[in-house]
Amino acid sequence: HLIPHLDARRYVETALLYRQMSPRERKRRAMDALEVVGLAPRHEHRPVQMSGGEQQRCAIARAIVTEPKLLLADEPTGALDSTNAANVMEIFRELNDGFRAIAIVTHDPAVAASAARRISMKDGKIVADEQLETYRSSIDNIDAALILLLAERFKVTKAVGEYKAAAGLPPADPDREKVQIARLRRLAEEANLDP
Repeated sequence: HLIPHLDARRYVETALLYRQMSPRERKRRAMDALEVVGLAPRHEHRPVQMSGGEQQRCAIARAIVTEPKLLLADEPTGALDSTNAANVMEIFRELNDGFRAIAIVTHDPAVAASAARRISMKDGKIVADEQLETYRSSIDNIDAALILLLAERFKVTKAVGEYKAAAGLPPADPDREKVQIARLRRLAEEANLDP
């Protein structure tokens, strides 16, 4: 449920209001999050001017603007048609970049089948825990983040390539790598680390 009187950018910014950052930085980060979900061109639109799928993507942008390590999604496709549901699931696949864990609660078998790991529950108890494809644990994700941060700090970019090769990860896209390193620098600054 979006706030009716706020446009998409201002709605996403609400997640950053209690952070110590300038209005300019809040706006930049909100626009970055809207770009990730494909809504940057519609940043001035209010909820009544957006489709259900666009509203859901706007909510996802608000959820990711703070760069959480864990993203919880409760029935993220429940009210969407199949096309918009597929778009939302594609966004979640792209967000699952090794720096965050994503937990999706769903009753939709198609959504459940798209996950790398599926935990099934019945009557409040776990009845199945299945690995559906290659799965890297959160510890592996944290290790990858630390290696990237250390590689940048000590200017040892070779370490990143060696780590990824040893971990069986695909070679990095240089542009994506720059975005990830910039994100890690911001996180390090927020944690008062010296990147």
